[in-house]
Amino acid sequence: MALGVFEHVGHTGQSMNIRDIVGQYAASRAGCIPLVASENSVSKAVRTLCASPVSERYCVGPAAPWRYPGEKYLEEVVSRTTALATIIFGGKTATVAPLSGSQCVAAIMLGICQPGDVVMGLSAADGGHWALQSMAERMQCHFEPLPLSGRSKIDADKLAQAIKARRPRLVMVDPSHSLEAIPPESIRAVLPADIPLFYDISHFMGLVPHQYLTNPFLRGVTVLHGSTHKSFFGPQKGLIIFGAEADADLIKGISVAAEKILSSNTHLHHVAALGQALEEYEAFGKDYAATVVKNARIFAQTLQNKGLAVLSAQNSFTESHHVFVRLDANAEQVWHGLIASGIYTNLVRVPRENSPGFRFGLAEITRLGYSPSEIEEVASLVADFVKGAGNSGNIKKSVGELAQRPRPMKFCFEDSASLHPAFVK
Repeated sequence: MALGVFEHVGHTGQSMNIRDIVGQYAASRAGCIPLVASENSVSKAVRTLCASPVSERYCVGPAAPWRYPGEKYLEEVVSRTTALATIIFGGKTATVAPLSGSQCVAAIMLGICQPGDVVMGLSAADGGHWALQSMAERMQCHFEPLPLSGRSKIDADKLAQAIKARRPRLVMVDPSHSLEAIPPESIRAVLPADIPLFYDISHFMGLVPHQYLTNPFLRGVTVLHGSTHKSFFGPQKGLIIFGAEADADLIKGISVAAEKILSSNTHLHHVAALGQALEEYEAFGKDYAATVVKNARIFAQTLQNKGLAVLSAQNSFTESHHVFVRLDANAEQVWHGLIASGIYTNLVRVPRENSPGFRFGLAEITRLGYSPSEIEEVASLVADFVKGAGNSGNIKKSVGELAQRPRPMKFCFEDSASLHPAFVK
């Protein structure tokens, strides 16, 4: 009999429902080591809040033409989460309405840009994200790449010339691949005060207050924004934080776009879960960020010691959770082999290099409590596989043993599963 629209055949050859498919996926992850730089693990409390009863409710704020019951509680969730984000990142105010990092970019573009405006950001070849250029083109704006003289160094002379010639509406630093931050003061030094400087911290949100791009609002950044589930250990969501130099019109334009145009229902369960993650970060973020970077450096050093081509930042292997390895040939074949062995990572075009390679992220296994010696062991398994120096069956067995060791979640409250009983139906 032909399969219906909602039927799926699993690995056993039997028809499966959605819950079965998700369960099968979860089982497939049980024996893996997660080194995908754009993913992280959340605490039990964050996961529980994602499935809490507020997921079934609306709260659209006092400006809406209709009201909902229980809004005082839900508005408090939003205001508390907004306040936490503002305090942690040192801003003036924030909006927690965006549903993703790309939606943050959309809110910025819709909030302050008009057709014909020029926007500047990182090119894809320099490690920039696709969102800004794509949205600029859709809005009939002109995209101009930021001129670099290295992976993280602005060519100030070329930038000054481009700004004078094109007069951008905004400048955005939007790295998806970065071993160290592009210093914002190097841009602000040649950027007129009335042109806002945006910094997309999607990948680095869990590191910014303490390790990567410290004190951004004191260094010329106008607005921080990004997704909340990469180095930061929140739910899948977006966050925009406005610094002291953001004027009222800019804040209003972007906030209205985020809260009224791109979404009216801001998915309260994810706002609550983000608030919980921010509370965890407020308590444990400094130690977490330092441990992530330390682990990334251990991982990179071990890979290099084992003979892999590891990219380096200026003063260390990495200042972030990212580690890049360049491959000259057979990259896709090697990547598929790593995945089959249970080592999960990204196959990428290495920024500013004409070659493929791997982007490893050390945030998630740091959250899962891997020790420094285990980090070295993981890196050795990666290197052995890439260089063909180990038996693939033995590597897969070692990966499984590492992945399935009992590991309490780190950098969260010990009673993170102890929520109000009303949250569980």
